[in-house]
Amino acid sequence: MSAPRSSKTIEVETRFHFANREEAFSLLPFFQPCFTRSNRWHTVQFGHELFRKDVLLRIGESIQADGTRCFLGWKGPDTGTFANLRAELDEEITKGICHSKILADLGGRPDAESVTSVIAELHRLGHEPFMEFSGENQYGCYKPLNLQLKLSFCPILKWPWLLEIEQTACNSEQALIMEQELLDFTRQHHLEERVVQDEPTDLLYQLCFGHGTGTRP
Repeated sequence: MSAPRSSKTIEVETRFHFANREEAFSLLPFFQPCFTRSNRWHTVQFGHELFRKDVLLRIGESIQADGTRCFLGWKGPDTGTFANLRAELDEEITKGICHSKILADLGGRPDAESVTSVIAELHRLGHEPFMEFSGENQYGCYKPLNLQLKLSFCPILKWPWLLEIEQTACNSEQALIMEQELLDFTRQHHLEERVVQDEPTDLLYQLCFGHGTGTRP
């Protein structure tokens, strides 16, 4: 069984919609050589009441040529103005987990011997699955600005092609600086009309339930 990452970080991210991969790279050609990895993914969202409080709890599968890895993820409420700023924690649960901080913080048993055991513990805590989706991602890093890149395709969403730009902050002060950097990047490349502030889970919620997120009716 794996041990969890011990501390939360702050995810600072924004995303832009495009008609397809070619359109994205025509506007941001310097990003194209950065993409070196890809996967297929499937994510299940748990805890409708948590979601309505803007807390995300999910189990995700990353499917690659060398096998499938599973992760338990938690994100706190979005505190950003332009970008999404969320405290986050991801724990690999492919072969179970010892001392899960996420499960412990939810009031549950921190040890689980398998993915099935983790799901059973979420059920026991009252966090049932309520929506899920699948897609494909390409990943890269734009080193000059230390930007993590993800080009995501999910055909059921309002915007199937999303380019996500992300940075990781250690504290709130650093997160605000990074948010401003992402805003400056957006303006520099005239991408304001392509910004998507809703996260993919918000877009999925709109699709499944016919209105906005639980925190933004």
